[in-house]
Amino acid sequence: LIWFCLYTKQWYQRRVRGQEDIKIKTKQGGWGVEEKDETRMTQEDTDFKTQLKAISKQLTYTHKTFSDSLGEFLVALTSEADDSMKFLSLRIDFNEHYKQKHGNNFNGPYINRTKSVVA
Repeated sequence: LIWFCLYTKQWYQRRVRGQEDIKIKTKQGGWGVEEKDETRMTQEDTDFKTQLKAISKQLTYTHKTFSDSLGEFLVALTSEADDSMKFLSLRIDFNEHYKQKHGNNFNGPYINRTKSVVA
């Protein structure tokens, strides 16, 4: 995510510098955008879109992996004999976001926790 922000900022700064160069060239009586500049800008845009797709895939994979791992962790906590572990699952998912997301994959006191913590 940090890499995405840095990459986007750099792309934006290059784009702003390019726009400033266009204004300077125009004021000096020349063409604002020459063919080589247009080619470079088109290539930068293409590279940027390619990088965005790669970053999006990485974020999707990371999100899915984290969500699945957390779900498995919550299920493991609810099956522990120690009540403090069951209460930990309640604290981690206090608003039942993961319970709603994963549905009936969670068993035991996790599902009925609004009624009772003890299975």
